[in-house]
Amino acid sequence: MNRIIRTLPLVAFSLLAAGCGDISVPTVENTLPQTQPAWFDTLGGADAQFLFVTRLRAHFEDEGQAARLDDEGRLEVNGPGGQQFFVVAGLAERAAVTPPDDWDALIAEHFDAVAALRAAVGDVEVPKTFDEARPRLRVRIHPEGYLADAGLRPEDVVHRVDLPGTRTILILDGDETALVVPRDDVLRWGQEPDNVLAVAFANTRRALEQDVEVTAKDFEGIGTLHVLTGRSFYAASAVLGLEEWPELLGKHGAIVAVPWRHGAFVYPFEDARVRTVVPALHRYVARIVEGTKGPISTDLWWRRPDGIFEAIDVREAEDGGVEVIPPAEMARILSTLR
Repeated sequence: MNRIIRTLPLVAFSLLAAGCGDISVPTVENTLPQTQPAWFDTLGGADAQFLFVTRLRAHFEDEGQAARLDDEGRLEVNGPGGQQFFVVAGLAERAAVTPPDDWDALIAEHFDAVAALRAAVGDVEVPKTFDEARPRLRVRIHPEGYLADAGLRPEDVVHRVDLPGTRTILILDGDETALVVPRDDVLRWGQEPDNVLAVAFANTRRALEQDVEVTAKDFEGIGTLHVLTGRSFYAASAVLGLEEWPELLGKHGAIVAVPWRHGAFVYPFEDARVRTVVPALHRYVARIVEGTKGPISTDLWWRRPDGIFEAIDVREAEDGGVEVIPPAEMARILSTLR
């Protein structure tokens, strides 16, 4: 079926760590699967796991549907509309940092968003030809779990990975909404997905020339960062074309953060100061992502001089500090800097 799928904002949630505390577990028949899915670990103990699954089932039972976890850890839902499957690993991660008293609302909000997304399928007139679609094509960076949260498979849509841990997705831009472009429609146009992505990248760069503003700002403990901001939901995609702003690239590339869809931070990588910039920027980004509308990632990337992005592994150390494990080539470069 040729379809366009309306993109919706992901469910907003608190990133504040919250322990489960005293969890009241319903005394009903145990609903946990015999083989526990890997995402159970994010919820902690058995009581929290049982409560989460019970709340999931209750949400659908209230709507006259039966839900259970299958052997792959997916939520299988059967009702008047037939059988559906949902990937709930991301929802479990959000539940793990949300007080259990708020789980019902969290679950309802999540599945309301998924239902709205699926209900939008077929509501939009799809351009019949590539020439009609061409000027409206864009690319947008989304969190890695975006497709799974929407009940979509990566092979269903046209996308690629530029910043590891995210997905750059092909979008059909409209006056009031942006639409994810299914692979089937691209093939129906008689086009190869990579060629269509190239057109979308070029369109996005031209559009952002007028929308994105680059400002140099001093941040305590970090130094001078270049802040890219824009009004559109595509502003963060500007980091995919940093060669358009030569001042943002140093001798060794740049350090990049994309915390939200309306912008990014870029630090030109010139010298050894990057050793202190990375942990400080990591802490700053983690703070501002908390509660941000349209968050993308708390990760940092090294944008190499050749344009390739590599993830920088930043971990919380046992002493409360930050441990930075750079990509191999970045580590080699740092070893030569004093």
